Amino acid sequence: MAVTVYVEFPIHPEKFEEFAGLLRGALSDTRARQGFIDISVHVDQDKPGRTVLWERWESRSDYEAYLQWRTETGFLDTVGPYLCGEPVFAFFDDVAS
Repeated sequence: MAVTVYVEFPIHPEKFEEFAGLLRGALSDTRARQGFIDISVHVDQDKPGRTVLWERWESRSDYEAYLQWRTETGFLDTVGPYLCGEPVFAFFDDVAS
């Protein structure tokens, strides 16, 4: 069953533009991963730097394999200096559409 993944990155506002460039460059790799369906990236109008990703994956295990790959390749370490707090991850099942 497909899963929707919510990821929130609290980014230092003064580092946001640089982070956004890094993220844009990384999305093509994300789209190429097994089980990937869709992704959208949003920035909070009222909290500069608060960046939210809504992702769709064929399964939670596909997403977890992707996240493990991102960890192994050092991407999460690269993101670290841009963060002003801990990332938030949440997993959602579809109820209605």
